[in-house]
Amino acid sequence: MSSPRLRVLTLNTWHGHLPRTPITVERIEPEGHKDRRRAALVAGLRALAPDVLLLQECMPQPDFSSRLARELGLVEVSQICNAGARLLGHGIPRGIGAGEGLAIMARPELTLKQLGVKRLSGVGFVSPYAALQLGQLRFALAAEVRVQGQPVVVFNTHLRYAYPEVEALHASWRALAERGEVTGEPHRGLLRDVEAAIRVRDGELARLRDWMARWVTRGVPVMLGADLNLDHDATQVRGFAERLGLLNVLPTVSDSVVTWDPQGNPNVAFSVAPTHTDGADKGLVYKLVAHYDGLPQSPDHLLLGPTFTRQHLLDGGRAFDRPFETPAGQVYASDHYGVWADVALAG
Repeated sequence: MSSPRLRVLTLNTWHGHLPRTPITVERIEPEGHKDRRRAALVAGLRALAPDVLLLQECMPQPDFSSRLARELGLVEVSQICNAGARLLGHGIPRGIGAGEGLAIMARPELTLKQLGVKRLSGVGFVSPYAALQLGQLRFALAAEVRVQGQPVVVFNTHLRYAYPEVEALHASWRALAERGEVTGEPHRGLLRDVEAAIRVRDGELARLRDWMARWVTRGVPVMLGADLNLDHDATQVRGFAERLGLLNVLPTVSDSVVTWDPQGNPNVAFSVAPTHTDGADKGLVYKLVAHYDGLPQSPDHLLLGPTFTRQHLLDGGRAFDRPFETPAGQVYASDHYGVWADVALAG
């Protein structure tokens, strides 16, 4: 009897918004563009037909993932991550429904079951009915599927956006200085904020590692789909993978590791634009972010636990790295590319 197999896909679906102030967000894609992207997402998922699907930046949650699951004939579990302050659908910021978050989906015969939610950072609470948070909230979501009776635990998360290290900020600063947009050196407050964001993001990764280790150390097959906001060769990601014995799918199977592709994906242009949608110039922080976002990166990861060897990784690569035909023409489904893999389970 052949080993059971799974096709797994992870994708940041892109909520298409940008925080403008602590209580407002702006939609940065044109009217109707998200509907066209959603049609491309559905077309791509039907073509790839994953058994297990791990999605980040779903918005509005839980409506986004529940509707998608119904269309694809999947079952799902979800977690709202960021929702601001709201009660029964009303609150701030406006225009985000009940908030954005994570989803895990699977074919019904895999008997998907939610195992838990781990808070990785932040203060506050979120639910479909009410939310109150102080700053960003970051969570990880865990669920179990059963493949021919064998349990597999799948994790999904999206870590805080932060530079990989302070030097990346300095590199962006030098680039803006060459264009005459800044002078001198980054001020102390900016450096303090950047260093704090890096510490928070790295702390999230450490808490995720410790949570996953509960299953890894028991020999349970595990998989992680994530937007870690860190490249596959970042020191933090390499250390995370080594501590848990994880195999990173994309750099293992392909030389095409870029999943944030400013040169190839037109949706990235909305994030790297020099102005806001109303024409106002972006402030210093967003100018620095726009420069960094103009660089090719690999923040999206599909990682397999130590029960999987290279021989269990049958196939894989990037997903959604080309436009899909929709009634409105060719559209990229997200500003990220996804990662997929076909894996065999040991005996």
